[in-house]
Formats: sequence, C-alpha cells, structure tokens
Amino acid sequence: MLFSELSANTLDSEQERLLIASRCLIVDNIGWLSSLYQYADWAHIGGGYGKGIHNVLEAAVYGLALSFGPNYKKFNEAVKLRQLGAAFVLTNEKEVSALRLKLETQTERDKLALISREYVEANLGACEKAVNITMGL
Repeated sequence: MLFSELSANTLDSEQERLLIASRCLIVDNIGWLSSLYQYADWAHIGGGYGKGIHNVLEAAVYGLALSFGPNYKKFNEAVKLRQLGAAFVLTNEKEVSALRLKLETQTERDKLALISREYVEANLGACEKAVNITMGL
C-alpha cells in the first residue's frame, strides 16, 4: 500500500484493514520515514540501486532488519550493519522472498533488532568525537 493513499491524519477502518492485510507500506512522501520506522519489522532503504543509499541509522535506531540495493559500500554504517548480519543486499525477487521467509519468525526479528540497536548504541556520541578530533582535544 502506498503511504500517499492513506488519509492525512487518521486511518479509517477500511484503510487500516487494507494496510494490515498488505503487510507492506511504501512510503512515497518526503519527511515521514523517521516517524514510521517505529511500526515496522523490516525497512528496505531506498537509493541502493542508483548512486547510493539513504540513511540507514534512522531505521537501525528502531532495531529493524534492513535491506538495500547493491550500491551501499560508500556508507560506513550500511557496510558495518551488513557485516554484523543486520542488513541484507537485495538484487532480485528470489532474495526478497528469502528475506521475507527469514523474517517470519519473531525470534529472527528479535535477533536482528538486537544487532541493530547494539550497533547504534555502541556508536553514540560520534558528533562529539568528531568535534574533539577537529579541535585537537
């Protein structure tokens, strides 16, 4: 279901039923992702089929399993989350189906959520570290 098809402020019962039945929300509006990640189990991060991907940390904060296209290697967070096993590269329908199957169990989703959250927590304070390095502190 497309996010743009939903009511602006509230879901009516038919929209809610359709959204639950679809189990997939494609966010086709700017500025909403960081507010919606908290409701998801898995986020496919856009941009990975062109020059690069969008921000993976916004989704990782909520402990989501992540996926993206093959053009992610310029983005350290995406590389590291993939190495840790919390992110997956999807290049075809077979890989999408395999990941959907993997994520059907709550145990697997919980495992990936823990990896994502631990990565984010371990890297808190990056801005302060960068300032200290720049200032020679």
